[in-house]
Amino acid sequence: MYQPTDSHSSINSVCLILPFHNEEENLYDFVTDLIGHFKSSPVRLDILLVDDGSTDNSLSIAKTLSRHHTCVEFISFSRNFGKETAIIAGLSECGDKFDAVAYMDSDGQHSAKDLAKLIESAQDPNIDLTCGVRSDREYQTPSQRLLANAFYVLFKRISHASIDKGAGDFNVLKMNVVKSIRLMHEQHPFMKGIIGWVGFRKRLIPIHIHSRTTGTAKSSTWKMLKLAFSAILSFSAWPLRAWSAIGATSAIIAVAYLSIIVIDTILRGRDIPGYASTVVLLLGIGGLQLLSIGIVGEYVARIYDASKNRPRYIIAQKSSKKEIK
Repeated sequence: MYQPTDSHSSINSVCLILPFHNEEENLYDFVTDLIGHFKSSPVRLDILLVDDGSTDNSLSIAKTLSRHHTCVEFISFSRNFGKETAIIAGLSECGDKFDAVAYMDSDGQHSAKDLAKLIESAQDPNIDLTCGVRSDREYQTPSQRLLANAFYVLFKRISHASIDKGAGDFNVLKMNVVKSIRLMHEQHPFMKGIIGWVGFRKRLIPIHIHSRTTGTAKSSTWKMLKLAFSAILSFSAWPLRAWSAIGATSAIIAVAYLSIIVIDTILRGRDIPGYASTVVLLLGIGGLQLLSIGIVGEYVARIYDASKNRPRYIIAQKSSKKEIK
């Protein structure tokens, strides 16, 4: 059983995890800007680049950065496993030689200035982690902002893991938090939910999300919906309970409708014609049953994935100048 370590010491060294997928247009300039920003800082910044199966020139750029800068290392997946898994891999592979571990996006929308702000706030001995919270969402479309707000509200109501509104994947974690997250072996990780679930003493820091200068955004409305659905399945059994309530309600309505038919037949002595309504009811109830089976199937599929005990990621290459872990 893991025993928490003391988190009251000051932060002198930080490992920054940068997951990336096809970011050849941003990666080099972004990493060199980070290195330059922290060159005169009292906090030593090491960078672990996590290549999530890029198909462009991103891995070659990561190798170049690793050769030219002693503070940069990399690991590369055998295929695309997803951003959430890439963050988990970074937290698992970075080792224990740092006072804190940070992670942020590598597309240039997060800034070195905000990272320094989060690290400075994390120096507080009464804080275990600092989380960057978006001060605006101008970079998103109106529909994406609406969906994001609806998700935060829904997730808070149905899950035991609270997500702070506007929180993203831009955090600084002390090692007691990192070691706690390493104990979790979820096949479908959702980092925002995991951060909420582990708890600890948290501070929210407002940050500004910059617009992309080059490259294409990897996020889309469809991907946001898929991630939201996966997050709800990972942290709540509410969909199962909801369909139990729907089934009970349908049964009550059916019994009530049957009672009306019987009473009307007894009093008036005739049947109530209703071929069309009967067909509609049968099709509707059948559709609800299939939908509920599909929801159950999603949970069963996750149980099946967990039972196979496959590794969450496979590392094909990593920097060899020194041991990462």
